Amino acid sequence: CHNCRDQIMKSLTKEYDLGIETKYLWELVADSLIVEPWNEEEIERGHA
Repeated sequence: CHNCRDQIMKSLTKEYDLGIETKYLWELVADSLIVEPWNEEEIERGHA
């Protein structure tokens, strides 16, 4: 929720010097759906 995210992002991260990026769940899902295209070498290995 917004309150939990804000608390983690603004309070806990700074207080404990966590050095992390706080994201919403939907942002994690969106990031995980990004697929990098294969290069030629990976394509050839896939066909072998």
